[in-house]
Amino acid sequence: MDLVVTLTDAQLEAIAHRVSELLADQRPSEPPELLTVAQAAELAGVSTKTIRNWLSARKLPRTGSRIARADLMALLAGPERTPRRARTPKRPDAVGTFTQLARDGGRSRS
Repeated sequence: MDLVVTLTDAQLEAIAHRVSELLADQRPSEPPELLTVAQAAELAGVSTKTIRNWLSARKLPRTGSRIARADLMALLAGPERTPRRARTPKRPDAVGTFTQLARDGGRSRS
């Protein structure tokens, strides 16, 4: 069963007026602020090589040959940019053994 609605001219005009009000309220979105690699590096406080590495690793998307400021700010605010922890020795067991031997004066615990 089809539903048929009949509208009067006054109702159609009211709808048309409301639609034009809604369309007038919509503002076109502004284009993103685009940065060069050098500008992005300066803003982020890193080298241009770091920015290029982020681009290569796809941590930072490109917009043509530029970088959107919003993308850079999102990367800087995210977990990718947490400070690195101090490096631990590659062989902590050897370091621990050496430290223990130094404390014991070279005597074995056997």
